[in-house]
Amino acid sequence: MKRDEEAQWWLRQAEADFSALHVLEEAKKFDLVCFLSQQVAEKALKAYLMAQGEEFIVTHSIARLCDLCSEYDKGSWL
Repeated sequence: MKRDEEAQWWLRQAEADFSALHVLEEAKKFDLVCFLSQQVAEKALKAYLMAQGEEFIVTHSIARLCDLCSEYDKGSWL
């Protein structure tokens, strides 16, 4: 799979997980809402990194993924 295709795959996975959050919230499954929210963030950040050219990302840490993303987008909000 090409990098851009893999980036799109990660983003679709994040979107699919995100779409399930409201169901879990309505069911008062807050532990699963927290877990799935972490998964959404991780997958979306990995999609961004793949789109930037990263080939293999071996972390589940949101903080580490944000650090990696910040190398590509310094942002004016800092």
